[in-house]
Amino acid sequence: MHHHLLHHSEKVLESSLGILPPKAFLKITNGLLKSDHEAVRRKALEVFNAKVTEDEALRQEDEALTQILPSVGALATSNEGSESEANQQLALLALRSFARVLGSKHPGELKDALKGIAAKKFLRGLTSTNLQVNCTS
Repeated sequence: MHHHLLHHSEKVLESSLGILPPKAFLKITNGLLKSDHEAVRRKALEVFNAKVTEDEALRQEDEALTQILPSVGALATSNEGSESEANQQLALLALRSFARVLGSKHPGELKDALKGIAAKKFLRGLTSTNLQVNCTS
């Protein structure tokens, strides 16, 4: 019963995010990425990844998009066991998606978000062989 309810809650969240105008979507998604619930962060990352690559109107909100980068970067570099490997992978994919669509327009903001990933402490702390990033374009 709990699993069934969780699944429907995720679908409602996904549908609700899907109908928001771009600026509202980004503001709410940024808040959801800071949620205490791992499933909420995961769903927010999934929807963000899909929308940033497919939604031209969202990509036009590049200033608002840059505001979400610190939250995504924090999830990607969380290696103290506070974030699931799946969420870390989704956050890394979100950073890659941003780099593909807006990295050339906002290299400074992207660089700031990626600092944590390039840090030796983060790289040494990676214990999972499942965590991967495809850096090809």
